[in-house]
Amino acid sequence: MSSLQTTHKAAAAPPVKIRAYGLLPITRRGYALVQVCCFTAILAALAWLTFFPPDVDAYRQLAERAPATDRLPMEIFANLLDNARPILLVVLAAGALETVWMLRKFNAAEAHAGALQPKS
Repeated sequence: MSSLQTTHKAAAAPPVKIRAYGLLPITRRGYALVQVCCFTAILAALAWLTFFPPDVDAYRQLAERAPATDRLPMEIFANLLDNARPILLVVLAAGALETVWMLRKFNAAEAHAGALQPKS
């Protein structure tokens, strides 16, 4: 028997899926891919805000000259730009906590699936 035949003797179990947020069935690999993309986007936004900060005063001056009905949204946007870094850091921390929680769910589901499989 070749080494290829001996390593693939037992049928590989399908990957364990859990329901993310109670809605979407996803594997650990798919979840990890989504999280890597999200964390990369957040870190890219933080880097962009650090090296190319937005001109918040220009938005505030624009809001002062705008009609009264347009002032509030423009001021809210300027305040969001002012606080974008702390907001992104909070989102990053919440995402890290959520990732740890989901990976624990994957570990528990994989342990449960492993306990249900018959031993050879």
